[in-house]
Amino acid sequence: MAKVIGFDHVSILVTNAEHSLNFYQDLLGLDLLERPNLGFVGYWLDLGASQSLHLMQLPNPYAN
Repeated sequence: MAKVIGFDHVSILVTNAEHSLNFYQDLLGLDLLERPNLGFVGYWLDLGASQSLHLMQLPNPYAN
């Protein structure tokens, strides 16, 4: 059986990417990473150990 030893990134859907960025930078002290233009608003933040948090301002596909 394979054993998980880490992950590359975690993506979170948000309704306001800038507000979420402020939260993660100001409260948790995460540093902003470079992000290519993916055609939607978002930010990548450094979690350390070559891991990142991706904030994506996109509609929730599971919302009613």
